[in-house]
Amino acid sequence: MVLSGRRIKHFRLHGSDAGVTLGCSISTSKVLDHVDHELMMEAVRQHARCTWVDLYVERWLKAPMMRGQEMVSRTQGTPQGGVVSPVLFNLYMHYAFDTSMARHFPDTSFVR
Repeated sequence: MVLSGRRIKHFRLHGSDAGVTLGCSISTSKVLDHVDHELMMEAVRQHARCTWVDLYVERWLKAPMMRGQEMVSRTQGTPQGGVVSPVLFNLYMHYAFDTSMARHFPDTSFVR
């Protein structure tokens, strides 16, 4: 399975009275480095219906960054370490992972 260019690191199987539980560890480092801004904004608009939220999230996503002495415009990805990054990560995972799992494995319950 590939999540934004990263492969799942490892699998662990555990036996239990209720059956077999499959656990996996997914490397999420740099998972938001290549997120398309338009797709992220569509997801934000689905859940936050305030225009000021759209405005600030879009400004935050597209804010230029410093690379050495040069100002570089940002066309994809989210700034690392920002206060909104965890919220956008959860939103991204909802669409990239949760809905995909529900679509492909409708009879299997999972927890992220």
